[in-house]
Amino acid sequence: MTWSYRPALDGARTLAVYLVVLFHAGLSWADGGFIGVDLFFVLSGFLVSTILYGELADRGHLDLVRFYDRRVRRLLPAAVVLVVVVSLVGVLVLSAADRGPMAGDARAALLYYANWHFMAQSNDYFGSTVVDSSLFLHFWSLSIEEQFYFLFPVLLLVLHRVDRRWRHATPVVLGALLVASVALQRWWAPQDANHAYYGTETRFYQLLAGVLLALWLHRRRAAGRQGMPGAVPATLAGAVIVVVLAGSWLDLSPSWRGLASTVGALLLVGGLSGEQVHVAARPFTFPPVVYLGKISYGTYLWHWPIIVLLGQAIDPPAWQFALLVVALSTAVAAASYTMLETPIRSRRLAPSRRLPAVLAGLAASLVTALLVVPPVMAATQPVALKGNGLLESGPDNTTGPPPELDYARLTSYREAPVRECRPRDLDPCRLVTGEDGPHVFVLGDSQAREMEPTLRMLAHEKHFNLTMLSLDACAWPPGVFNLVSPVPVRERCERLRSGFWDTIVEKEPIDLLLLIQQDRSAKLFDGTLTDSLEGKPVDDNGRLLVESTDKALARLDELGIPTVVEQSLWLPPEDANPMACLSGAKDVAQCRVPIARTDSALDSAYLVNAETRKNIHRVDLNPIFCPNAPICDAVLDGIPVWRDSRHIYAKLQEDKREQIWDAITATGVLDDQR
Repeated sequence: MTWSYRPALDGARTLAVYLVVLFHAGLSWADGGFIGVDLFFVLSGFLVSTILYGELADRGHLDLVRFYDRRVRRLLPAAVVLVVVVSLVGVLVLSAADRGPMAGDARAALLYYANWHFMAQSNDYFGSTVVDSSLFLHFWSLSIEEQFYFLFPVLLLVLHRVDRRWRHATPVVLGALLVASVALQRWWAPQDANHAYYGTETRFYQLLAGVLLALWLHRRRAAGRQGMPGAVPATLAGAVIVVVLAGSWLDLSPSWRGLASTVGALLLVGGLSGEQVHVAARPFTFPPVVYLGKISYGTYLWHWPIIVLLGQAIDPPAWQFALLVVALSTAVAAASYTMLETPIRSRRLAPSRRLPAVLAGLAASLVTALLVVPPVMAATQPVALKGNGLLESGPDNTTGPPPELDYARLTSYREAPVRECRPRDLDPCRLVTGEDGPHVFVLGDSQAREMEPTLRMLAHEKHFNLTMLSLDACAWPPGVFNLVSPVPVRERCERLRSGFWDTIVEKEPIDLLLLIQQDRSAKLFDGTLTDSLEGKPVDDNGRLLVESTDKALARLDELGIPTVVEQSLWLPPEDANPMACLSGAKDVAQCRVPIARTDSALDSAYLVNAETRKNIHRVDLNPIFCPNAPICDAVLDGIPVWRDSRHIYAKLQEDKREQIWDAITATGVLDDQR
């Protein structure tokens, strides 16, 4: 019953890891290469459970301490070394602002809850670019595996005892868990693709599929039958399914692709698991292929940080970049395997020393996550970033050293919470009450949220009452939905907007309505908007926004509600992050950015409505934040201008609040209130 080493399964690891590497390196023909992770999951479930089934059959019990000792020594040392080394390198090449959120990413990686950590970030309006650029993003899949390794042996031990009374307990329970996981995968996929992809419960089915395959083969061997029937056609079919799904030929969602790739992985792993090497398995047993599979853990660990860090320095054609990433990640993995992983794994420990080894490994991971990485990531930037210092500037542009600020905190801390209230209970959104002046009502997205502290101050200083509704990624005109947001977030947006447009606007006494949102008619947002909760992308964002804006403003005008629409803010180019630049620059002049001042379709709609409707006004705050346009400084009066590439820093808005209020009142919107 003893399980012996199968070199072909290491060959399958090679296929899995390089599919992922090529996908992450950006090769267009490997658009589905992320299914390499699916193959890893099936392999992991198969191999771990095969070993555990054999131990139960031979000894009648599981040595959990021995199992966890092997897992800890196999996985933790290489992960800890990677996190420390990558953090140190990050200090040299990344700004403090870019590194700030990564301390939390590293902590999640080393404590193996990275999948939930990155799921939370990717569901946040600001999270997508942060997630994509994190040096530790790839730990999401390792976290799911570790969670499986922690839970499964205990479950198997319980099921083994139940099996003594009912022999079918193990396959029935594991099969039920697999079906439940598949159901959750399919339920979450249309609701929240991020949850479907990163969730533990939505990906366990792939590990459980490997577990059930191993159980089936284990019981076949116990009955005197050898291997998987039809191993050659199964191997060929499995390899073809995996390779086809890894390409860009099929238009499948990640969810359906993952389900199909699990079937392919089961066929491939089952076909390669026999003791005899058949003709279809020979390519997987070629010695260099087997060796690359043995070092695949290190290759996976190192390839993503290499991609992120190399991308900061070079921009070659995709195929050249992919070759470089493959070469570097393989070389580093080989060194890690030889000098670190093998010596630690191969060392034999007495049974009495296994538990201390497990605890020591966990302690090392915990100490690194909590005490080592955070101060490293917060270290002073030693190398000045290349900025935009060659931009022409006028005599009034700012120069001098950047302000001394905690840039890492500034890029990860929000000044105000989301404000979402139902019409029947607006009290949580009434921020200032009891003043003698008018009632100002604010409706908007994350840009309104960033402005909340300024409006609070103004309300107290100018003696007006303030109510605010704000939700990230939620445009204020009805009938506009952001496809980047998962369905639950779109539903929240619809509840907030419908509450305002169906009830509040009719019943709430509003003396000034301030509407704030990001310009989603820009090219950057092509393909991201729809006109229904679960609709398809519209062909023309500008047309959708203009039509919905015109209808909303026409209704406000008919109701006689004095309304001010904020002109779209000038923002840096998408590939520029002035805050990150400032955190590493020697002079603020390095971080100036050019601004295109062309009115978008949405801004043109604001202008037309303001000129043709009595109660609609438009305010342009851009000259306050960029007085030297078309070249904008990254610092004004010692304060950074942008919090990130899409938001004016709240502290600057507070500093400029008198100018902001003067600009609003200059529209004449409050003339009747005086």
